[in-house]
Parts: sequence; C-alpha cells; structure tokens
Amino acid sequence: MTLKDALIAGRFVGGAGGGLSDAVKQAILQLAQKVAYTDPDAQECYNALYDAFYPPEGLQSISAVYTQSGTVYDSDALDDLKADLVVTAAYADGTTSILSASDYTLSGALVAGTSTITAIYGDKTATFTVTVSPSSNYLYNWDFTQGLTDSVQGLVATLGGTATQDAAGVHLYSTTDYVMLGQILGENHAYEIEVGAVDASGWASTLGARIFSWYNGNKSGVAYDPTAGNWTIYDGTWNTPQTVEAAKDFFANSKLKVTTGGGSSQWKRMIRVYKDGTEVFSKDSNRDIVTAANYAYIGAETNSMPGLTVKSIKVYALEV
Repeated sequence: MTLKDALIAGRFVGGAGGGLSDAVKQAILQLAQKVAYTDPDAQECYNALYDAFYPPEGLQSISAVYTQSGTVYDSDALDDLKADLVVTAAYADGTTSILSASDYTLSGALVAGTSTITAIYGDKTATFTVTVSPSSNYLYNWDFTQGLTDSVQGLVATLGGTATQDAAGVHLYSTTDYVMLGQILGENHAYEIEVGAVDASGWASTLGARIFSWYNGNKSGVAYDPTAGNWTIYDGTWNTPQTVEAAKDFFANSKLKVTTGGGSSQWKRMIRVYKDGTEVFSKDSNRDIVTAANYAYIGAETNSMPGLTVKSIKVYALEV
C-alpha cells in the first residue's frame, strides 16, 4: 500500500474524527499535505480528510440524485459517475448548496446488475443506485490515453498520416490523418467514442470531414459537411443525407455512440448517433456496412477532421 493509499484508507477509518484527538488529526493532515506537494492527486485526499475531521458547521445532511445518461460498466471508475450526479448539502439555517465533484467522495463497487454507491461529504452520506453492465460485453476497448492496443483482444490500432498518440489521446492534425481499427465489424454493433478537444479553425470550407467511417466498401459513417454547415450521416452517395444544424465543435468533449443494424430492409443498415446519451440523428444507410471488406476508422484515409482529439473507443454487440 502506498502512502497515498494509506491516507485514503484513513479517511474511511477516521470517519468524522473517529474519536481521534485534535493533535492526531492535525498530524495526519500535515502528512497528507506533504504528500500533496509531490503528488497532485493527493490534494483531493487531503481535502477529503479535512472535511472528514472538520465537517462544515451546521451541515445537516446531503442528498444524491443520479441521472444515468449512458451505459456504466463494472470496469468504469467510480468518479466517472460524478458527471451524472448532483450532490446537495443542507445546512441548519435552511440553506442548501450543490457540491462540486471535488467536494465529495464516492464509496462502493460497480458490479454487474444494480449497484448501490455512497456519496460522502464531511460526516454525512447519501446513497444512490446505478445500473451496471459487465465489461466483458466489450468486443474491443481502446484507451488511447494509454496506447493503441485494445485491452480485450490485443488488436493494435494503426495511425495514418501525421496522427499522434499521447496521454491526452489520439490527435488528428490534417485531413489525411486517421486511426484504422481493423476489420472488426459485424451485424448490430455499437461504437462508444469519447471525443476530447476539437479545434475546427483549420477545417477547409469546401471539404467534408469525417469523425467515424466504415471504409474500403462504402465509406459510410458520421461526417461533417462544412459547405452545408451540417452534421450528416454519409451513406456513400450523399443522397438526401440526414442533417443536424450544429456548430463544427458539436461533438467536442462529449461521449458519442454510433450504432449499426436494424435497417428498414435486409439491404439497408440503420445508423444511429447519440451524443452524451441522447440520440441526435439516424438514417438508413444504402450500403452494407458490415461486410468483411470494411474497416473501421476514426477519420478516414481522406477527409478526416483536423484538430480532433479522441480519448477512447469501445465496441460491443447490440441485443436486437
């Protein structure tokens, strides 16, 4: 156990003081502060310890309201839940305040099924439930902030053009940059893409750009057409594409899900696009996007999106 781990464990052992003397509390806090000087992550530990030992005056209770916007897996981090969680503190004078994500901590475990998680602020707690899916459902799971290798099957994604990868994810700099995932498609799949920063200042005004594509067979995918000023689903022909009026940075810093399958006939494949859990558009693709000839790309061999950072992509089979 590292010193930081020990301090975090101490936060739960000590509770709201746990009968410790003030001198012991101060000694623990001083030690935590020293750790924070060399480990930025330890500052959150220090804050949690301080709130545990010296709860805000008049704090009566806290409440936690969780609104699940997407799929949660048993391999996800607890802190990922904070994006959909509102924790409110109530005080003796009748006032309330919404806590920031750094003010409180979460305790519990994400287990497939329904998990109960506890929010902790000072000496007060509140529980909420989460619907959790098993991570084994993933067919592929690339965390581009860590590297280019899929953690499920060991498939290595390939960078093209001037694309690079670092701790922030994969960066596409020019319209010829891309990440090729491989021939991974099958009928009825979903692709969860975590998009980071989008810098659209370098986008050409007359060239369509793609955020996600199926290539080598039909070039279907999710695209942006700057000439029309719309996000579109490209079905290989540009025949009356479904459009969404939106700014170029529509998908910046968001969780994007693209699903395939369930089209209106055996010759079509429905493509649906969700942003942060909300469907933003859908279309019957006129091309078969699940043949062995197709490869999955972030961007494409041409017309990808310069200024795009992608943090991760996960693939799983849909139940239909």
